[in-house]
Amino acid sequence: MDLWSVITTTGLQYIMTAHQEIESIKVEYLRSTRLLESILSMENLTVVDLSSYIYNLTLEDLNLTGKYPKKIQVLKLEYFRQFTDKGLNNLLEVCGANSLHTLSLSYCGDIAGEGLTVNLPNLRELRLSGLYNNGVKNILRICG
Repeated sequence: MDLWSVITTTGLQYIMTAHQEIESIKVEYLRSTRLLESILSMENLTVVDLSSYIYNLTLEDLNLTGKYPKKIQVLKLEYFRQFTDKGLNNLLEVCGANSLHTLSLSYCGDIAGEGLTVNLPNLRELRLSGLYNNGVKNILRICG
């Protein structure tokens, strides 16, 4: 049985308390911004894989200021169906744009890249399969 399809925020917080050393996490079928906020509060995370059909989350309403580590090195956000530029800005700022070296936005259909303001100076790998040409061009602009 896949625990991530049924885990609650309380369950995740228990895991985080018991296993603070976790550095990498993959969550499928994410349906709650509260659950995402809990994931991003894990102090030792360097790899966050949220790819696999994220439902109805634009990430524009995330409450992410100040309390999250800024050392994510790998961020995979494939198949976010309603993900927006504003939501991506919010998430990149929280994850630590300076530490990020791999970013995957493949098949994130609503990202146009026009409103992106975060600079990614250390990005070494960028995956953009399934994005429209203008989105790709605008995202490349923030990569330095």
